[in-house]
Amino acid sequence: MNSLTAYAAGIEFDALLRGSSIVRIARFAGGFTIELDGAPRPCLHILRYGRTTELVPGDRPLAGPGAASEPLRRLDNSRIERVEAVGLERILLFHLRGGTGWGEEEALTLRLDLTPAGKTLVLFGADGSALESLGSPKTAVPAAADETLPPKPLSILDLPADVPAAIAGACVPDGPASLPGHTRAWHAARAVAAALVAGVGGVDPVLARALADCRNGDPALVWEDLRLIGDALVSGERRWRIYDFPASGEAGIHTVYPVELPVPEPGREATDVLDALAGRGAAVLLPAFTDALREQAVAAARRDLRRQERLEENLDRDLAEAQRAGEHRRAGDLLVTHRHRMKPGMSSITVRDFSGTRDVTIPLDPARSPDANIRGYFTKAKKGEKGAIVIRNRRGEVRREVASLRKRLDRIENATGLEELLGMVRPARLARAGRAPAGRRGSFRRFRLDDRHTVLVGRTDRENDELTHRVAAPGDLWFHAQGVAGSHVVLRGATPSTPKRVIERAAAIAAWFSKARNATTVPVLYTEKRYVRKPRKAAPGTAVTLRHKTIFVEPAQPADDEATPNGAD
Repeated sequence: MNSLTAYAAGIEFDALLRGSSIVRIARFAGGFTIELDGAPRPCLHILRYGRTTELVPGDRPLAGPGAASEPLRRLDNSRIERVEAVGLERILLFHLRGGTGWGEEEALTLRLDLTPAGKTLVLFGADGSALESLGSPKTAVPAAADETLPPKPLSILDLPADVPAAIAGACVPDGPASLPGHTRAWHAARAVAAALVAGVGGVDPVLARALADCRNGDPALVWEDLRLIGDALVSGERRWRIYDFPASGEAGIHTVYPVELPVPEPGREATDVLDALAGRGAAVLLPAFTDALREQAVAAARRDLRRQERLEENLDRDLAEAQRAGEHRRAGDLLVTHRHRMKPGMSSITVRDFSGTRDVTIPLDPARSPDANIRGYFTKAKKGEKGAIVIRNRRGEVRREVASLRKRLDRIENATGLEELLGMVRPARLARAGRAPAGRRGSFRRFRLDDRHTVLVGRTDRENDELTHRVAAPGDLWFHAQGVAGSHVVLRGATPSTPKRVIERAAAIAAWFSKARNATTVPVLYTEKRYVRKPRKAAPGTAVTLRHKTIFVEPAQPADDEATPNGAD
């Protein structure tokens, strides 16, 4: 989605979606669906493939119940109070009022980032802190709902009358004067388009190329077109169009704009933003998403298949070696019989077989002593005799897995539609960013110590992982009973001036929710969450600290009046 469309979509979504409710958010392989009640279209699909993030309204979910998980459960049945776009940044904010389950409501903000560099969905609380996020693990959680990258020097919504020198000078093409006129014009158009994208907020490469090509790279004419487009957006004169730009330098670009562009290509008219986005989605985005998903799923299935096939080959070799157990034992017996002939440093020895009819040459390791060589053969024989049955059974399991993967690969390659494909591809396989925890997010124990400080306590190993590595902010204090198993505990609202009594109370809670609950005094380590790490490939609930302090406290059960409803801070 381009910046102009996202900006205008925020304005129209406010009118179209205000008062409707979020039924649930479903996560599937490669995207999310926001299901709505009371909206003109009951679904907003967010598709992520490659470096593309697109928004497609729909009339039904894309994935069936078995192919989707439900993150952000605290948003279920929350009401949309208003929608806004964050300038021209391709970021939409849904301001919500949600129920806590205790007869109260809380103010929440759901940030939808349609850029490839941001978390797709981030939920912010009433205090402005990020509560939960969904998206690529390589992207950072924004510090605020309206956080953006540094703006460009100019905005299409407020352009000066004169063409800036940086854009006017871009039309002078590089190269010899002998270049043909049409080549020089082509170079000038490309240079002007690049200058517009770099210097004017809201101008995407497709729009810049279309206008520059239409005006043969004349910066004055292109600038006037941009001013007309900006004036139309500011005045609210939206006329939704779906455009195809076969000659824009990249054939087959299919995009939506909220205004009629001054280009030769006739755009197809749409009634509103939902109609325009749904039309583009059905014609281009959903087929492209299906192809991308199939390609990723096929690649993942082939990787799994190759891995199992290599394992099968290794087991075949191991079984062949294990089946030589009798040969190794006979060699060991022969070496025992002819021990007197063995000398250190020998690489082999030739002896008469027990049958007395033939000579047998037995390899030796010259770096090992005669007795070590003898023990080596008996060890191989013992391992082979014990391992042959185990290896044979394991090989049977792997062969069945190989056959199953081949069938799975065939089903993926021949899936006839997106819903069937999503039913075979789990989110964890293709959307690594959305690794869903086993427990429900936001279900931690919560205890309010005062108006500023809240303690969050994990219930399980996976909840501990979620709390520490996804929910806790870098400046939150992290607690854990030292030397014993226990819950991860996070103190929200902590600052360098947090009173010692608050830290001691949080430490006492950490001691209570540990195996040392019945001890008189428990050492509890604490540190800022920024210094807590999870070792690579470690089990859920594992954490190490780069630095910490230790405090000795008496375990104390939280008081009833400190408990808060799940999801409420």
